[in-house]
Amino acid sequence: MADSHRYVTLMEHVAVLDPALFLALGVHYGVCLGTLEHHRRSPYVSKMVAELDEMNAVAVILTTELGHGTSQGASRTLARFDSESGDFLLRTPDVGARKFMANVAAPGIPKIGIVYATVMQDDRACGTYPFLVPIRDHQGACTGVHVVGLGDAGPVSLDHGLVSFDDVRVPYEAWLRGSADFDAVGDFHDPLGDTGERFVRSVAGVENMWLGLIAAAGATARASAAVFARYVQQRKTAGGLAGWVPVMCYRNIQEALFGAMAESYALTFVVNETVHGRRVFRDTGAGGRGQADAKSATWTALNRDLALIKVLATEATGRVAARCRERCGAQGVLLANRLVDYEGFAHAGKAIAGDNQLFLLDAARNIVLAGDLTSAPRERSSERGAADLRDPAALLALARLREHRLLNELGRHVESSLQLGASEFDAWNEVLVLACTLMEARGLVAFLESFSAALETADPDGRRLLLPLQILYSIERVEGFAGWYLSEGLVNNDFLSAIPAVKNECYDLLLPSLEVLVHALDVPENLIQAPIMAEDYVTAFPGPAFLSTNHPGK
Repeated sequence: MADSHRYVTLMEHVAVLDPALFLALGVHYGVCLGTLEHHRRSPYVSKMVAELDEMNAVAVILTTELGHGTSQGASRTLARFDSESGDFLLRTPDVGARKFMANVAAPGIPKIGIVYATVMQDDRACGTYPFLVPIRDHQGACTGVHVVGLGDAGPVSLDHGLVSFDDVRVPYEAWLRGSADFDAVGDFHDPLGDTGERFVRSVAGVENMWLGLIAAAGATARASAAVFARYVQQRKTAGGLAGWVPVMCYRNIQEALFGAMAESYALTFVVNETVHGRRVFRDTGAGGRGQADAKSATWTALNRDLALIKVLATEATGRVAARCRERCGAQGVLLANRLVDYEGFAHAGKAIAGDNQLFLLDAARNIVLAGDLTSAPRERSSERGAADLRDPAALLALARLREHRLLNELGRHVESSLQLGASEFDAWNEVLVLACTLMEARGLVAFLESFSAALETADPDGRRLLLPLQILYSIERVEGFAGWYLSEGLVNNDFLSAIPAVKNECYDLLLPSLEVLVHALDVPENLIQAPIMAEDYVTAFPGPAFLSTNHPGK
Protein backbone atom coordinates (compact mmCIF):
# COMPACT_ATOMS: atom_id res chain seq x y z
CA MET A 1 0.00 0.00 0.00
CA ALA A 2 1.60 3.24 -1.17
CA ASP A 3 0.44 5.44 1.74
CA SER A 4 -0.23 3.35 4.84
CA HIS A 5 -0.81 6.38 7.08
CA ARG A 6 -3.53 7.69 4.80
CA TYR A 7 -5.08 4.25 4.67
CA VAL A 8 -5.04 3.93 8.47
CA THR A 9 -6.66 7.35 8.89
CA LEU A 10 -9.39 6.39 6.44
CA MET A 11 -10.08 3.08 8.17
CA GLU A 12 -10.22 4.67 11.63
CA HIS A 13 -12.71 7.26 10.42
CA VAL A 14 -14.93 4.82 8.56
CA ALA A 15 -15.06 2.29 11.41
CA VAL A 16 -16.37 4.90 13.85
CA LEU A 17 -19.10 5.99 11.44
CA ASP A 18 -20.05 2.70 9.73
CA PRO A 19 -18.44 -0.60 10.78
CA ALA A 20 -20.00 -2.48 7.84
CA LEU A 21 -18.48 -0.02 5.35
CA PHE A 22 -15.14 -0.51 7.10
CA LEU A 23 -15.31 -4.21 6.31
CA ALA A 24 -16.19 -3.66 2.65
CA LEU A 25 -13.42 -1.07 2.18
CA GLY A 26 -10.89 -3.17 4.06
CA VAL A 27 -11.52 -6.16 1.81
CA HIS A 28 -11.60 -4.07 -1.39
CA TYR A 29 -8.58 -1.84 -0.82
CA GLY A 30 -6.58 -3.59 1.86
CA VAL A 31 -6.91 -7.29 1.12
CA CYS A 32 -7.74 -7.57 -2.59
CA LEU A 33 -5.96 -4.62 -4.19
CA GLY A 34 -3.16 -5.08 -1.66
CA THR A 35 -2.78 -8.71 -2.70
CA LEU A 36 -2.86 -7.86 -6.40
CA GLU A 37 0.06 -5.47 -5.87
CA HIS A 38 2.24 -8.51 -5.16
CA HIS A 39 1.36 -10.41 -8.35
CA ARG A 40 2.54 -10.02 -11.90
CA ARG A 41 0.07 -8.10 -14.02
CA SER A 42 -1.18 -9.78 -17.18
CA PRO A 43 -3.37 -7.64 -19.46
CA TYR A 44 -6.37 -9.50 -18.05
CA VAL A 45 -5.43 -8.70 -14.44
CA SER A 46 -4.55 -5.09 -15.31
CA LYS A 47 -7.99 -4.61 -16.84
CA MET A 48 -9.67 -6.02 -13.72
CA VAL A 49 -7.56 -3.83 -11.43
CA ALA A 50 -8.55 -0.76 -13.43
CA GLU A 51 -12.21 -1.65 -12.91
CA LEU A 52 -11.58 -1.94 -9.18
CA ASP A 53 -9.51 1.24 -8.97
CA GLU A 54 -12.29 3.19 -10.64
CA MET A 55 -14.91 1.53 -8.38
CA ASN A 56 -16.78 0.15 -11.37
CA ALA A 57 -16.73 -3.10 -9.41
CA VAL A 58 -16.16 -4.13 -5.81
CA ALA A 59 -13.38 -6.57 -4.88
CA VAL A 60 -14.15 -9.53 -2.62
CA ILE A 61 -12.09 -12.44 -1.35
CA LEU A 62 -13.33 -16.05 -1.40
CA THR A 63 -11.16 -18.27 0.78
CA THR A 64 -13.10 -19.86 3.64
CA GLU A 65 -15.29 -22.84 2.79
CA LEU A 66 -18.47 -23.81 4.57
CA GLY A 67 -17.74 -27.40 5.53
CA HIS A 68 -14.28 -27.32 7.12
CA GLY A 69 -11.91 -25.07 9.05
CA THR A 70 -8.47 -23.81 8.00
CA SER A 71 -9.66 -24.13 4.42
CA GLN A 72 -7.61 -21.18 3.22
CA GLY A 73 -4.52 -23.22 2.46
CA ALA A 74 -6.24 -26.50 1.57
CA SER A 75 -9.14 -25.49 -0.63
CA ARG A 76 -11.56 -28.12 -1.86
CA THR A 77 -12.74 -25.80 -4.62
CA LEU A 78 -11.02 -27.13 -7.76
CA ALA A 79 -9.40 -25.33 -10.68
CA ARG A 80 -8.83 -28.07 -13.24
CA PHE A 81 -6.32 -27.20 -15.96
CA ASP A 82 -7.57 -27.78 -19.50
CA SER A 83 -4.40 -28.48 -21.49
CA GLU A 84 -6.19 -28.15 -24.83
CA SER A 85 -7.53 -24.62 -24.28
CA GLY A 86 -5.02 -23.47 -21.67
CA ASP A 87 -7.89 -22.36 -19.44
CA PHE A 88 -9.09 -23.60 -16.05
CA LEU A 89 -12.47 -25.00 -15.09
CA LEU A 90 -13.47 -23.78 -11.64
CA ARG A 91 -15.75 -26.18 -9.81
CA THR A 92 -17.29 -26.64 -6.37
CA PRO A 93 -17.40 -30.43 -5.80
CA ASP A 94 -19.98 -30.56 -2.98
CA VAL A 95 -22.02 -28.43 -0.59
CA GLY A 96 -19.22 -28.32 1.99
CA ALA A 97 -16.82 -26.69 -0.45
CA ARG A 98 -18.99 -23.63 -1.05
CA LYS A 99 -17.21 -20.35 -0.37
CA PHE A 100 -18.60 -18.80 2.80
CA MET A 101 -19.33 -15.22 3.87
CA ALA A 102 -18.04 -13.21 0.90
CA ASN A 103 -20.07 -10.02 0.33
CA VAL A 104 -21.47 -10.98 -3.08
CA ALA A 105 -25.25 -11.33 -2.68
CA ALA A 106 -26.53 -7.81 -3.44
CA PRO A 107 -28.09 -7.48 -6.92
CA GLY A 108 -26.94 -4.87 -9.39
CA ILE A 109 -23.42 -4.40 -7.97
CA PRO A 110 -20.56 -5.89 -10.01
CA LYS A 111 -18.19 -7.98 -7.89
CA ILE A 112 -14.76 -9.33 -8.79
CA GLY A 113 -13.40 -12.04 -6.52
CA ILE A 114 -10.02 -13.40 -5.60
CA VAL A 115 -11.00 -17.06 -5.44
CA TYR A 116 -8.71 -19.63 -3.79
CA ALA A 117 -8.82 -23.06 -5.40
CA THR A 118 -6.70 -26.19 -5.65
CA VAL A 119 -5.09 -26.41 -9.07
CA MET A 120 -5.55 -29.85 -10.62
CA GLN A 121 -3.48 -31.45 -13.40
CA ASP A 122 -5.61 -34.48 -14.22
CA ASP A 123 -5.80 -36.24 -10.82
CA ARG A 124 -2.78 -34.48 -9.35
CA ALA A 125 -3.40 -31.74 -6.78
CA CYS A 126 -0.82 -29.03 -7.35
CA GLY A 127 -1.59 -26.74 -4.42
CA THR A 128 -3.91 -23.85 -3.58
CA TYR A 129 -3.68 -20.69 -5.68
CA PRO A 130 -5.75 -17.52 -6.13
CA PHE A 131 -7.68 -16.70 -9.31
CA LEU A 132 -9.17 -13.36 -10.28
CA VAL A 133 -12.75 -14.15 -11.27
CA PRO A 134 -15.82 -11.98 -12.06
CA ILE A 135 -18.56 -13.07 -9.65
CA ARG A 136 -21.45 -10.91 -10.77
CA ASP A 137 -22.24 -7.96 -13.04
CA HIS A 138 -25.13 -5.49 -13.26
CA GLN A 139 -27.45 -8.24 -14.54
CA GLY A 140 -26.70 -10.82 -11.85
CA ALA A 141 -24.33 -13.69 -11.06
CA CYS A 142 -21.97 -14.56 -13.92
CA THR A 143 -22.42 -17.75 -15.93
CA GLY A 144 -21.75 -20.81 -13.79
CA VAL A 145 -21.57 -18.81 -10.55
CA HIS A 146 -24.31 -19.54 -8.00
CA VAL A 147 -24.89 -17.21 -5.04
CA VAL A 148 -27.18 -17.76 -2.04
CA GLY A 149 -27.62 -14.91 0.46
CA LEU A 150 -26.88 -15.57 4.13
CA GLY A 151 -28.97 -12.83 5.73
CA ASP A 152 -28.14 -10.26 8.37
CA ALA A 153 -24.86 -10.32 10.30
CA GLY A 154 -25.40 -7.51 12.81
CA PRO A 155 -23.34 -4.30 12.91
CA VAL A 156 -20.97 -5.46 10.14
CA SER A 157 -23.74 -6.90 7.99
CA LEU A 158 -23.04 -6.84 4.27
CA ASP A 159 -24.50 -8.85 1.40
CA HIS A 160 -22.87 -12.04 2.67
CA GLY A 161 -23.42 -15.17 0.63
CA LEU A 162 -22.49 -18.72 -0.21
CA VAL A 163 -20.82 -19.11 -3.61
CA SER A 164 -20.59 -22.22 -5.81
CA PHE A 165 -18.88 -22.68 -9.17
CA ASP A 166 -20.23 -24.98 -11.87
CA ASP A 167 -17.33 -25.46 -14.29
CA VAL A 168 -16.71 -21.74 -14.68
CA ARG A 169 -14.16 -21.24 -17.45
CA VAL A 170 -11.34 -19.02 -16.21
CA PRO A 171 -8.57 -17.78 -18.56
CA TYR A 172 -4.97 -18.72 -17.82
CA GLU A 173 -4.13 -15.04 -17.23
CA ALA A 174 -6.57 -14.96 -14.28
CA TRP A 175 -4.33 -17.39 -12.40
CA LEU A 176 -2.29 -15.44 -9.83
CA ARG A 177 0.40 -18.04 -10.10
CA GLY A 178 3.57 -16.48 -8.73
CA SER A 179 6.43 -18.72 -9.91
CA ALA A 180 4.17 -21.62 -10.95
CA ASP A 181 3.46 -22.56 -14.56
CA PHE A 182 2.30 -25.28 -16.93
CA ASP A 183 4.85 -26.11 -19.59
CA ALA A 184 4.23 -26.68 -23.29
CA VAL A 185 3.17 -30.30 -22.77
CA GLY A 186 0.80 -29.41 -19.91
CA ASP A 187 2.94 -30.43 -16.93
CA PHE A 188 2.82 -28.37 -13.75
CA HIS A 189 5.95 -26.77 -12.24
CA ASP A 190 6.50 -24.47 -9.26
CA PRO A 191 10.10 -23.78 -8.19
CA LEU A 192 8.82 -22.53 -4.82
CA GLY A 193 7.69 -26.01 -3.87
CA ASP A 194 6.62 -25.20 -0.31
CA THR A 195 2.83 -24.96 -0.43
CA GLY A 196 2.65 -23.12 2.91
CA GLU A 197 5.06 -20.39 1.81
CA ARG A 198 3.31 -20.16 -1.55
CA PHE A 199 -0.04 -19.59 0.11
CA VAL A 200 1.38 -16.96 2.46
CA ARG A 201 2.74 -15.02 -0.50
CA SER A 202 -0.62 -15.21 -2.21
CA VAL A 203 -2.46 -13.44 0.62
CA ALA A 204 0.02 -10.64 1.25
CA GLY A 205 -2.76 -8.02 1.30
CA VAL A 206 -4.21 -9.39 4.53
CA GLU A 207 -1.52 -7.43 6.39
CA ASN A 208 -3.31 -4.28 5.31
CA MET A 209 -6.53 -5.59 6.84
CA TRP A 210 -4.77 -6.35 10.11
CA LEU A 211 -3.33 -2.85 10.22
CA GLY A 212 -6.75 -1.36 9.44
CA LEU A 213 -8.41 -3.52 12.10
CA ILE A 214 -5.87 -2.50 14.72
CA ALA A 215 -6.33 1.20 14.00
CA ALA A 216 -10.12 0.85 13.81
CA ALA A 217 -10.18 -1.04 17.12
CA GLY A 218 -8.42 1.88 18.80
CA ALA A 219 -10.79 4.39 17.20
CA THR A 220 -13.97 2.53 18.19
CA ALA A 221 -12.70 1.98 21.74
CA ARG A 222 -12.08 5.73 22.08
CA ALA A 223 -15.50 6.48 20.61
CA SER A 224 -17.16 4.10 23.08
CA ALA A 225 -15.46 5.78 26.02
CA ALA A 226 -16.41 9.23 24.73
CA VAL A 227 -20.09 8.31 24.26
CA PHE A 228 -20.20 6.88 27.78
CA ALA A 229 -18.43 9.88 29.32
CA ARG A 230 -20.77 12.40 27.73
CA TYR A 231 -23.83 10.51 28.93
CA VAL A 232 -22.89 9.87 32.55
CA GLN A 233 -21.86 13.47 33.13
CA GLN A 234 -25.42 14.69 32.51
CA ARG A 235 -27.63 11.69 33.30
CA LYS A 236 -29.17 12.45 36.70
CA THR A 237 -30.83 10.13 39.16
CA ALA A 238 -32.53 10.51 42.54
CA GLY A 239 -32.04 7.49 44.74
CA GLY A 240 -32.19 6.63 48.40
CA LEU A 241 -28.60 7.77 48.96
CA ALA A 242 -28.85 11.25 47.45
CA GLY A 243 -31.07 13.76 45.67
CA TRP A 244 -30.74 14.58 41.99
CA VAL A 245 -27.07 13.97 41.12
CA PRO A 246 -25.29 12.92 37.93
CA VAL A 247 -24.65 9.19 37.86
CA MET A 248 -20.99 10.12 37.40
CA CYS A 249 -20.93 10.71 41.17
CA TYR A 250 -21.30 7.01 41.87
CA ARG A 251 -18.16 4.93 42.30
CA ASN A 252 -19.41 2.01 40.21
CA ILE A 253 -19.90 4.36 37.25
CA GLN A 254 -16.47 5.90 37.83
CA GLU A 255 -14.95 2.43 37.86
CA ALA A 256 -16.56 1.57 34.52
CA LEU A 257 -15.79 4.91 32.86
CA PHE A 258 -12.19 5.34 33.94
CA GLY A 259 -11.49 1.65 33.45
CA ALA A 260 -12.78 1.90 29.89
CA MET A 261 -10.87 5.11 29.34
CA ALA A 262 -7.65 3.61 30.70
CA GLU A 263 -7.92 0.62 28.36
CA SER A 264 -8.72 2.92 25.42
CA TYR A 265 -5.59 4.96 26.09
CA ALA A 266 -3.48 1.80 26.49
CA LEU A 267 -4.79 0.46 23.19
CA THR A 268 -4.17 3.79 21.47
CA PHE A 269 -0.52 3.80 22.54
CA VAL A 270 -0.07 0.31 21.09
CA VAL A 271 -1.83 1.35 17.88
CA ASN A 272 0.43 4.38 17.53
CA GLU A 273 3.56 2.25 17.92
CA THR A 274 2.24 -0.27 15.40
CA VAL A 275 1.22 2.31 12.79
CA HIS A 276 4.61 4.00 13.02
CA GLY A 277 6.41 0.70 12.56
CA ARG A 278 7.94 0.41 16.02
CA ARG A 279 8.38 -2.99 17.66
CA VAL A 280 5.72 -3.75 20.25
CA PHE A 281 7.12 -7.10 21.43
CA ARG A 282 10.52 -7.58 22.98
CA ASP A 283 11.87 -10.58 21.07
CA THR A 284 11.60 -12.52 17.82
CA GLY A 285 9.86 -15.41 19.52
CA ALA A 286 6.60 -13.46 19.55
CA GLY A 287 6.72 -11.29 16.52
CA GLY A 288 8.29 -10.29 13.23
CA ARG A 289 8.42 -12.12 9.95
CA GLY A 290 9.71 -15.51 8.90
CA GLN A 291 7.45 -17.70 11.00
CA ALA A 292 8.95 -21.05 11.99
CA ASP A 293 5.63 -22.81 12.16
CA ALA A 294 2.01 -21.95 11.31
CA LYS A 295 0.02 -25.10 11.87
CA SER A 296 -3.24 -23.44 12.85
CA ALA A 297 -3.35 -20.13 10.96
CA THR A 298 -1.01 -19.99 8.00
CA TRP A 299 -1.65 -16.29 7.49
CA THR A 300 0.28 -15.37 10.66
CA ALA A 301 3.53 -16.10 8.82
CA LEU A 302 3.09 -12.80 6.99
CA ASN A 303 3.77 -10.77 10.12
CA ARG A 304 3.53 -12.36 13.53
CA ASP A 305 3.61 -9.02 15.39
CA LEU A 306 0.73 -7.59 13.41
CA ALA A 307 -1.35 -10.78 13.67
CA LEU A 308 -1.00 -10.88 17.45
CA ILE A 309 -1.70 -7.16 17.90
CA LYS A 310 -4.85 -7.62 15.81
CA VAL A 311 -5.98 -10.19 18.39
CA LEU A 312 -5.17 -8.02 21.38
CA ALA A 313 -6.73 -4.90 19.86
CA THR A 314 -10.05 -6.47 18.94
CA GLU A 315 -10.30 -8.18 22.34
CA ALA A 316 -9.60 -4.89 24.13
CA THR A 317 -12.19 -3.00 22.10
CA GLY A 318 -14.78 -5.65 22.83
CA ARG A 319 -14.21 -5.20 26.57
CA VAL A 320 -14.36 -1.41 26.38
CA ALA A 321 -17.51 -1.28 24.25
CA ALA A 322 -19.32 -3.89 26.36
CA ARG A 323 -18.45 -2.09 29.58
CA CYS A 324 -19.72 1.22 28.26
CA ARG A 325 -22.88 -0.29 26.78
CA GLU A 326 -23.80 -2.12 29.98
CA ARG A 327 -23.39 0.95 32.21
CA CYS A 328 -25.51 3.08 29.86
CA GLY A 329 -28.49 0.87 30.66
CA ALA A 330 -31.34 0.95 28.15
CA GLN A 331 -29.65 3.77 26.22
CA GLY A 332 -26.75 1.40 25.58
CA VAL A 333 -28.86 -0.95 23.47
CA LEU A 334 -30.31 1.84 21.31
CA LEU A 335 -28.59 1.58 17.93
CA ALA A 336 -28.52 5.36 17.51
CA ASN A 337 -26.09 5.60 20.43
CA ARG A 338 -23.54 3.46 18.51
CA LEU A 339 -22.28 1.28 21.37
CA VAL A 340 -23.96 -1.84 20.00
CA ASP A 341 -22.25 -1.13 16.67
CA TYR A 342 -18.84 -0.81 18.26
CA GLU A 343 -19.23 -3.92 20.38
CA GLY A 344 -20.47 -5.86 17.34
CA PHE A 345 -17.53 -4.58 15.30
CA ALA A 346 -15.13 -5.90 17.93
CA HIS A 347 -16.79 -9.31 17.96
CA ALA A 348 -16.64 -9.50 14.16
CA GLY A 349 -13.03 -8.33 14.20
CA LYS A 350 -12.07 -11.41 16.20
CA ALA A 351 -12.89 -13.54 13.14
CA ILE A 352 -12.09 -11.12 10.29
CA ALA A 353 -8.83 -11.83 8.42
CA GLY A 354 -8.13 -14.85 10.60
CA ASP A 355 -9.53 -16.20 13.86
CA ASN A 356 -8.08 -14.81 17.07
CA GLN A 357 -7.85 -18.18 18.80
CA LEU A 358 -5.85 -19.68 15.96
CA PHE A 359 -3.47 -16.72 15.96
CA LEU A 360 -2.87 -17.10 19.70
CA LEU A 361 -2.16 -20.81 19.33
CA ASP A 362 0.33 -20.33 16.52
CA ALA A 363 2.07 -17.53 18.39
CA ALA A 364 2.43 -19.68 21.52
CA ARG A 365 3.66 -22.61 19.48
CA ASN A 366 6.37 -20.52 17.87
CA ILE A 367 7.60 -19.19 21.21
CA VAL A 368 7.95 -22.70 22.59
CA LEU A 369 9.66 -23.98 19.43
CA ALA A 370 12.06 -21.02 19.37
CA GLY A 371 12.86 -21.26 23.07
CA ASP A 372 12.47 -18.33 25.45
CA LEU A 373 14.64 -15.51 24.15
CA THR A 374 14.03 -13.26 27.15
CA SER A 375 15.90 -13.36 30.44
CA ALA A 376 13.92 -14.34 33.52
CA PRO A 377 12.46 -11.33 35.35
CA ARG A 378 13.72 -10.60 38.81
CA GLU A 379 11.61 -12.38 41.39
CA ARG A 380 9.76 -10.33 44.01
CA SER A 381 8.68 -10.99 47.58
CA SER A 382 4.98 -10.95 48.30
CA GLU A 383 5.83 -9.09 51.54
CA ARG A 384 6.45 -5.89 49.58
CA GLY A 385 2.73 -5.30 50.00
CA ALA A 386 0.32 -2.62 48.87
CA ALA A 387 2.83 0.15 48.14
CA ASP A 388 3.44 -1.46 44.76
CA LEU A 389 -0.12 -0.65 43.72
CA ARG A 390 0.90 2.98 43.15
CA ASP A 391 4.03 1.99 41.21
CA PRO A 392 3.43 1.14 37.52
CA ALA A 393 6.94 -0.31 37.25
CA ALA A 394 6.17 -2.80 40.03
CA LEU A 395 2.86 -3.75 38.39
CA LEU A 396 4.66 -4.23 35.06
CA ALA A 397 7.18 -6.49 36.84
CA LEU A 398 4.28 -8.61 38.11
CA ALA A 399 2.92 -8.95 34.57
CA ARG A 400 6.35 -10.01 33.29
CA LEU A 401 6.67 -12.64 36.01
CA ARG A 402 3.29 -14.06 35.08
CA GLU A 403 4.25 -14.23 31.40
CA HIS A 404 7.54 -15.93 32.22
CA ARG A 405 6.03 -18.54 34.53
CA LEU A 406 3.23 -19.37 32.10
CA LEU A 407 5.79 -19.81 29.32
CA ASN A 408 7.86 -22.15 31.44
CA GLU A 409 4.78 -24.14 32.43
CA LEU A 410 3.69 -24.50 28.81
CA GLY A 411 7.14 -25.49 27.58
CA ARG A 412 7.65 -28.07 30.33
CA HIS A 413 4.25 -29.66 29.72
CA VAL A 414 4.73 -30.01 25.96
CA GLU A 415 8.29 -31.32 26.29
CA SER A 416 7.30 -33.83 28.98
CA SER A 417 4.32 -35.10 26.97
CA LEU A 418 6.42 -35.60 23.85
CA GLN A 419 9.13 -37.42 25.81
CA LEU A 420 6.49 -39.77 27.21
CA GLY A 421 5.45 -40.68 23.69
CA ALA A 422 2.43 -38.44 23.17
CA SER A 423 1.63 -37.41 19.62
CA GLU A 424 2.14 -33.78 18.71
CA PHE A 425 -1.64 -33.32 18.67
CA ASP A 426 -2.12 -34.80 22.13
CA ALA A 427 0.83 -32.91 23.61
CA TRP A 428 -0.57 -29.58 22.45
CA ASN A 429 -4.25 -30.34 22.79
CA GLU A 430 -3.91 -30.69 26.56
CA VAL A 431 -2.52 -27.15 26.89
CA LEU A 432 -4.38 -25.15 24.25
CA VAL A 433 -6.12 -23.02 26.90
CA LEU A 434 -2.79 -22.42 28.63
CA ALA A 435 -1.24 -21.46 25.27
CA CYS A 436 -3.89 -18.80 24.69
CA THR A 437 -3.51 -17.57 28.27
CA LEU A 438 0.24 -17.22 27.76
CA MET A 439 -0.16 -15.08 24.67
CA GLU A 440 -2.72 -12.86 26.36
CA ALA A 441 -0.23 -12.41 29.21
CA ARG A 442 2.48 -11.54 26.71
CA GLY A 443 0.15 -9.06 25.07
CA LEU A 444 -0.57 -7.43 28.40
CA VAL A 445 3.14 -6.89 28.98
CA ALA A 446 3.38 -5.20 25.58
CA PHE A 447 0.44 -2.92 26.44
CA LEU A 448 1.95 -1.97 29.79
CA GLU A 449 5.32 -1.25 28.21
CA SER A 450 3.69 0.94 25.56
CA PHE A 451 1.85 2.87 28.27
CA SER A 452 5.13 3.43 30.14
CA ALA A 453 6.85 4.60 26.94
CA ALA A 454 4.03 7.08 26.30
CA LEU A 455 4.47 8.60 29.76
CA GLU A 456 8.22 8.94 29.23
CA THR A 457 7.66 11.17 26.20
CA ALA A 458 4.74 13.18 27.65
CA ASP A 459 5.14 16.67 29.08
CA PRO A 460 4.64 17.17 32.86
CA ASP A 461 0.92 17.97 32.52
CA GLY A 462 0.42 14.93 30.31
CA ARG A 463 2.21 12.68 32.78
CA ARG A 464 0.09 14.02 35.62
CA LEU A 465 -3.08 13.14 33.72
CA LEU A 466 -1.90 9.80 32.38
CA LEU A 467 -0.32 8.35 35.53
CA PRO A 468 -3.63 7.60 37.33
CA LEU A 469 -4.94 6.00 34.11
CA GLN A 470 -1.80 3.89 33.86
CA ILE A 471 -2.14 2.78 37.49
CA LEU A 472 -5.82 1.93 36.97
CA TYR A 473 -5.13 -0.05 33.81
CA SER A 474 -2.33 -1.97 35.52
CA ILE A 475 -4.30 -2.67 38.70
CA GLU A 476 -7.35 -3.96 36.82
CA ARG A 477 -5.14 -6.39 34.91
CA VAL A 478 -3.56 -7.69 38.14
CA GLU A 479 -6.96 -7.80 39.85
CA GLY A 480 -8.33 -10.02 37.08
CA PHE A 481 -5.74 -12.68 37.94
CA ALA A 482 -5.65 -12.13 41.70
CA GLY A 483 -6.11 -15.82 42.51
CA TRP A 484 -3.18 -16.80 40.29
CA TYR A 485 -0.85 -14.15 41.78
CA LEU A 486 -1.84 -15.16 45.31
CA SER A 487 -1.34 -18.88 44.66
CA GLU A 488 2.07 -18.18 43.12
CA GLY A 489 3.15 -16.21 46.20
CA LEU A 490 3.67 -13.00 44.22
CA VAL A 491 1.23 -10.85 46.21
CA ASN A 492 -0.25 -11.00 49.69
CA ASN A 493 -3.66 -10.27 51.18
CA ASP A 494 -2.67 -6.71 52.10
CA PHE A 495 -1.88 -6.03 48.45
CA LEU A 496 -5.24 -7.30 47.24
CA SER A 497 -7.33 -5.71 50.00
CA ALA A 498 -5.82 -2.28 49.27
CA ILE A 499 -6.91 -2.32 45.61
CA PRO A 500 -10.34 -0.63 46.07
CA ALA A 501 -8.86 2.31 48.00
CA VAL A 502 -6.11 2.92 45.43
CA LYS A 503 -8.62 2.77 42.58
CA ASN A 504 -10.79 5.35 44.35
CA GLU A 505 -7.73 7.61 44.71
CA CYS A 506 -7.24 7.39 40.96
CA TYR A 507 -10.88 8.28 40.26
CA ASP A 508 -10.59 11.37 42.48
CA LEU A 509 -7.46 12.47 40.65
CA LEU A 510 -9.07 11.98 37.24
CA LEU A 511 -12.50 13.52 37.83
CA PRO A 512 -11.39 17.19 37.64
CA SER A 513 -9.67 16.49 34.29
CA LEU A 514 -12.39 14.39 32.69
CA GLU A 515 -13.16 16.93 29.98
CA VAL A 516 -9.49 17.12 28.99
CA LEU A 517 -9.25 13.33 28.84
CA VAL A 518 -12.36 13.07 26.66
CA HIS A 519 -11.15 15.82 24.33
CA ALA A 520 -7.79 14.04 23.96
CA LEU A 521 -9.59 10.95 22.67
CA ASP A 522 -10.12 13.01 19.49
CA VAL A 523 -13.53 11.53 18.67
CA PRO A 524 -15.61 13.17 15.87
CA GLU A 525 -18.68 13.70 18.06
CA ASN A 526 -20.45 15.83 15.43
CA LEU A 527 -20.28 12.93 12.96
CA ILE A 528 -21.17 10.13 15.37
CA GLN A 529 -24.34 12.02 16.36
CA ALA A 530 -25.27 9.69 19.20
CA PRO A 531 -28.18 11.35 21.05
CA ILE A 532 -26.62 10.68 24.47
CA MET A 533 -23.50 12.61 23.42
CA ALA A 534 -25.51 15.81 22.90
CA GLU A 535 -25.11 18.77 25.25
CA ASP A 536 -28.63 18.03 26.49
CA TYR A 537 -29.35 14.44 25.56
CA VAL A 538 -33.02 14.69 26.63
CA THR A 539 -33.87 17.33 24.03
CA ALA A 540 -31.79 15.48 21.43
CA PHE A 541 -34.66 13.01 21.20
CA PRO A 542 -37.51 14.55 19.16
CA GLY A 543 -40.79 15.35 20.90
CA PRO A 544 -44.04 17.23 20.35
CA ALA A 545 -44.05 21.05 20.46
CA PHE A 546 -46.31 21.32 23.53
CA LEU A 547 -43.64 19.85 25.84
CA SER A 548 -41.41 22.19 27.82
CA THR A 549 -37.68 21.74 27.28
CA ASN A 550 -37.03 22.44 30.96
CA HIS A 551 -36.58 19.19 32.85
CA PRO A 552 -34.96 18.02 36.13
CA GLY A 553 -31.93 16.64 34.39
CA LYS A 554 -31.04 19.89 32.65
